[in-house]
Amino acid sequence: MVCLAIIILFIACLNYILLTLTNAISRSQDVGVRKTIGAGRRQIILQYYTETQLLAFIAVIVGLLVSFICLPFFSSLTGSAFNLSNFSFIDTAALLFTLAIILGLLAGVYPALAMSGLRPLNIMRGFSAYKINPVLSKSLIVVQFSICVILVISALAIKKQMHFISNADMGFDKDQVVVLANPYGWDEGQKAAAFKNQMYHFVATEPNLQDITTTTFGFEQYGQNGHLINGKPVPIQSIGADYNYFAFNKIQIIKGRAFSHDIVSDTARLQLTAEQKTPHSSTVGRSVVVNETLYNMLGKPEMGQVNPSLGALIIGVCKDFHNDDLTKAIAPVYIKAYPNVYKYFRVKIKAGHSIPNAMANIKSNWNKLTGNLPFSYTFLDEDVAKSYDAYVRWMTTITVSCILAIIIACLGLFGLSGLTTLNRTKEIGIRKVLGASVSNLFLLLNRGTILLACGSFIIAAPLAYYLVHQWLDNFTYRITPDWTLFVVAGIIAILTALVAVSYHTIKAAIGNPVKSLRSE
Repeated sequence: MVCLAIIILFIACLNYILLTLTNAISRSQDVGVRKTIGAGRRQIILQYYTETQLLAFIAVIVGLLVSFICLPFFSSLTGSAFNLSNFSFIDTAALLFTLAIILGLLAGVYPALAMSGLRPLNIMRGFSAYKINPVLSKSLIVVQFSICVILVISALAIKKQMHFISNADMGFDKDQVVVLANPYGWDEGQKAAAFKNQMYHFVATEPNLQDITTTTFGFEQYGQNGHLINGKPVPIQSIGADYNYFAFNKIQIIKGRAFSHDIVSDTARLQLTAEQKTPHSSTVGRSVVVNETLYNMLGKPEMGQVNPSLGALIIGVCKDFHNDDLTKAIAPVYIKAYPNVYKYFRVKIKAGHSIPNAMANIKSNWNKLTGNLPFSYTFLDEDVAKSYDAYVRWMTTITVSCILAIIIACLGLFGLSGLTTLNRTKEIGIRKVLGASVSNLFLLLNRGTILLACGSFIIAAPLAYYLVHQWLDNFTYRITPDWTLFVVAGIIAILTALVAVSYHTIKAAIGNPVKSLRSE
């Protein structure tokens, strides 16, 4: 956020320089008169710099007032609560004073030096506007527009990545699944078991609901044990679940079988021999279903045998599913049958049925069965989405910053367009007298702008490509930035540049050539 703020301030300072130069040309006669009657260069520099510094102080004060108004927006944008009252008045005043001085120096020094360096003879000759060479101005435009192109490409890449992970197959069914927190503690096993049976009966008889299961952990939650596999310690995720966990979540069993009500050993503790355990390795001591990642890591052992690395009887292999967000690779996981030990219910609402009505029925039944114990719930798809909150906020922040930077950069182009048009006023008048059309003049005046936009894109594209790849390295599952991102960013850069300069170029192209040539 601080870097983005500095970038936007930097662009704003560049634009102030451009706009000041454009306006200063109309004031060049004033500089000529002042120099003719004896004003020194130091006086003129001080005049222009003082004007800029006063504007900087006013801008900082106005910015402070606006920040109070916009504080709720920025708090919601970043997901953090900002409160300016946390800062002391002295610290705030010192910071704002320093900021105003820095802005005044950055924005005011060059225009003051440029205008003070004008020669009175050139200014006063024929009372024509002195032509300031815009080479530096064009360079500054390229720099700030390059920054804008980088922000545009970054925003497009982040949006595409977030769309990709939002629609990625997580390996389990997360749509219209309500996650309910068990109201009973771990030490209330009998109450929890009875309550579970009552909830299962309720779901079976409720027309809005499709299915129910229980699990010891929610999304991004799991136990973790250290096991020795091929002599190396490996952390393995552990999940306790009910018999129908795999059917409910639509997790496919690709080898062996899932847990069954009819097989007592699925929930019984195993009595293991020394050969069935690996020294210094965690021991599960139960029947488990492992995911593909763990199955391959174990060397694809036979089903129905105790695996010494786990100290568990492997009865099945399930298809890999994401128990973490897509920034992480799928970890090795084993699932144990814990039918009466659970922390969460997962309830599936039938497709096409009213979710508010279903939730009202669930809450009503919950209150009746528990005696109005706390009713805490989330939706599974929202739990998955929340894991990307930080990235979504960053996408929003980049997008807003991108829009602000483009608007400010367009102001800079607006200023440069005015500077260029003033410098070529006589040329435009002569071309119109010789028969040039408005469209020809528009293309002539905007050719430089298009070249600047293209140059900015050429500079920005490789930098943006590198930065986007660096950001995408945070994700194990990611998009590959393709040419469309850069083409769209290039089109946006050229179109915004043309929009920014259209006012001055069209005004000059349709103007009366007599007025521009009157002083010749």
